[in-house]
Amino acid sequence: LPSDVRNYGVTVAKSTSSPLIMFALYSPNGTYDNIFLANYAYININDQMTRVKGIASVTVFGAGQYAMRLWV
Repeated sequence: LPSDVRNYGVTVAKSTSSPLIMFALYSPNGTYDNIFLANYAYININDQMTRVKGIASVTVFGAGQYAMRLWV
């Protein structure tokens, strides 16, 4: 990409449409539910995996992302 475009933060990543590897998180004793495990993956795994050279994107499947609504 031209330097002017890169200065705006536009990046290009080549990737395949099919996943290369998939892994699962589970709670063997049932201590943690799916929402907790998905939140753990978003916080502790997602960012670190996307920083690895050669990984274009990381997607968390399964439970929805943890959300909170605050009324003030």
